[in-house]
Amino acid sequence: MASSYEKFLTGLGLALKKARIEKGYTQAEFGKKAGRNQSAIYKLENGPVPGVPLNVLYEVAQAAGLSLAELFRDAEIYADQNPAKKKLPDLLKNLENMPKSRREGVERILNEILILLPTLSDRSSNKPLTTDNLGQLS
Repeated sequence: MASSYEKFLTGLGLALKKARIEKGYTQAEFGKKAGRNQSAIYKLENGPVPGVPLNVLYEVAQAAGLSLAELFRDAEIYADQNPAKKKLPDLLKNLENMPKSRREGVERILNEILILLPTLSDRSSNKPLTTDNLGQLS
């Protein structure tokens, strides 16, 4: 079981990722804005990364348009949530932005996965998943 510190660090990464995506930056673009490389941003987002210096957190918070207090508040919120549910909004946004032909292919794959996963297949509706009803899984 993860310690509360590890959960906080994981929440910190998710808060940074959410802020980056909302600003429309790739990891490389965000890293450049924060004075870091893409690899460093990836590690922070997918942590936990213990021992991150405060100046690094300050710089990435500023690049995300957040104060440290806001970043830490968001990290606390994300630390207390189920990781799968936190990723669903990002997945939905990515699906909605895909070209129609590619999105339809991804939806077919998701439906095939649901057939293989009984716990998800037993949801209240057996309708095929689309970007319109995928959010109902959360």
